[in-house]
Amino acid sequence: DNAGRTHLLFGIDMIATLHQPEDMSTLFAHELFHVYHRQIMGGSVPKNDSITWWAMWEEGLATYVSQRMNRPRDEQGALWFPKDIVVQMDKPGVMAAAAKQMLADFDTTAHNALWFQIGKSAPGFPERAGYLMGLRMAEQLGKDHSLSWLAHLKPDDVKARARAFLEEQADKH
Repeated sequence: DNAGRTHLLFGIDMIATLHQPEDMSTLFAHELFHVYHRQIMGGSVPKNDSITWWAMWEEGLATYVSQRMNRPRDEQGALWFPKDIVVQMDKPGVMAAAAKQMLADFDTTAHNALWFQIGKSAPGFPERAGYLMGLRMAEQLGKDHSLSWLAHLKPDDVKARARAFLEEQADKH
């Protein structure tokens, strides 16, 4: 932040390493949505924005928006990597197990890297599994609500809906 202005920097070397040319529209939509989302949320963003429930929402919503803006891009195309994250998470019982573990981490930042960073993962789950969990939550809410409504959802509402989503997923077998 410089004189009240936020700056977005893209590391072109990492982009070139991690992405293909066809990823660019979803990548930029995802990252620019984060800027937009922060602007409209203003000071209501949780003070510790790495808390599991908020990070799941923030990353999942940005992924959902970028996918919607780049139709017919599918979930895997919007998530990028790992290259088989959707296949891994759709194996029987994996979403339920991830939801149970994310509920255990719900109000903490202690395991944030395991759910959201490249090169790390919660035991038994692919890297960035939190992105897919958040994407699925946004997809579910997006069935009945506009992108604008989703973007303006306040943290208290997000927290309640995130808990309900994870509890619902945890109960599936």
